[in-house]
Amino acid sequence: RAFVVAGEPGETNAFFLDAQGRQILNLELKIGRDGGALEDVITRLTPNAKVKIETVGKNVFLYGTAPDAATADRALQIARSYVENPERAQSFITVEGQEQVLLRVRVVEMQRFCARRSAQRPLYPPIAIQRRISGSVVLDCALHDDGRPRACQVVEEAPKALGFGSASLTLACNWRFNESAKSDANNQFYERGEVRHVRTRVQWRLES
Repeated sequence: RAFVVAGEPGETNAFFLDAQGRQILNLELKIGRDGGALEDVITRLTPNAKVKIETVGKNVFLYGTAPDAATADRALQIARSYVENPERAQSFITVEGQEQVLLRVRVVEMQRFCARRSAQRPLYPPIAIQRRISGSVVLDCALHDDGRPRACQVVEEAPKALGFGSASLTLACNWRFNESAKSDANNQFYERGEVRHVRTRVQWRLES
């Protein structure tokens, strides 16, 4: 029997040895926050919303639906008070109702030589909709041999803490770059070791 006490969210390994010092087991452990208590608080304080919580390491992600942008923002602010760094709480809540119908949201992507695009409309960050803010994000991604991004990282985000970075990471999951694509003003391809990378910009804009 073994007990593991975690000081904070993260990843680690637990090795078990026999009496002769030989390794008999290697466990990969992922420690995350318990989002149940936070989800209960959000449910009580935003009763008209249907918000679920998912934790990944030190990050907290909100998804589900809210009747308006103000309710979605309230849920996000509650989540940000739950984590040490407010930027680690990101919202993917879908805003429903008349406000969403009257507001036409369009994501403006710079040409990126994608061979395939997502059929699902990317989710514009709710708090940015409420404040009518546009954004810009630069992602750096390693590429699979077939052109699909992996291990993407946000290297620039403006403005910060509104969810544009997380939304761009979600959008990147559906990209595929042609092998013949070359660098231009918005896409910089380069090699790191034997792995091809791309640094690309995503622009988010609201149009009413």
